[in-house]
Amino acid sequence: MADEIIAFAVQPEDRAELDRLVAIVGGGDRSEFLREAVRVMAIRERAERLGRLQAGIHAQVGGPKTSEQVTEDVRHVVKGK
Repeated sequence: MADEIIAFAVQPEDRAELDRLVAIVGGGDRSEFLREAVRVMAIRERAERLGRLQAGIHAQVGGPKTSEQVTEDVRHVVKGK
């Protein structure tokens, strides 16, 4: 698949930081920097989504539980209590 050129604007006050990060993360290659930034942001978004899911589960079950509590809950379900 051929690369697609996408133009976007950068605020002048952000340019120095962008250039610094491109040098560190992308080895001076803005395309490589953007690929890595997209990868990292996708990971971050998944982690945030999982955190929200976990918070919802904790709200439903009355807060986080220890492994022992989970094991005991499973035993109650399996035994039909």
